[in-house]
Amino acid sequence: MSIPAIVRTALVEREIRAMRARSSQVRHQTDRAFATAESNPATFPEVDDVEGLLADRKDIVLRKVKIRHQSHDFRMLFLHHRRSEVPDLVDFVYVFDREDGYEIDWEWIDSMLPEEEEGESS
Repeated sequence: MSIPAIVRTALVEREIRAMRARSSQVRHQTDRAFATAESNPATFPEVDDVEGLLADRKDIVLRKVKIRHQSHDFRMLFLHHRRSEVPDLVDFVYVFDREDGYEIDWEWIDSMLPEEEEGESS
């Protein structure tokens, strides 16, 4: 049995509350997504075309969660810190109503990255 990941949502608590208030199905899907992120964060796909400092990191990837029900279409993005000796870390950094052409603030994402440890760069 693998060690559950540590899931942190402090940066997006307000957005999560607002999203969960939309419907019971959205609330259920959100709860299920958090449980999945804790048990196996790699279940969720990586975000394509990553920019900034994150593009060069092998120990951290940006993953996306889709929450959809009827007219509701949300995205949650999280940084998945892949660690070998201790539980993985999952930091939810974006929660938003999905729109075509949304943009990610790569400078802000870069500011969320911890210092790189020796041997972790490409």
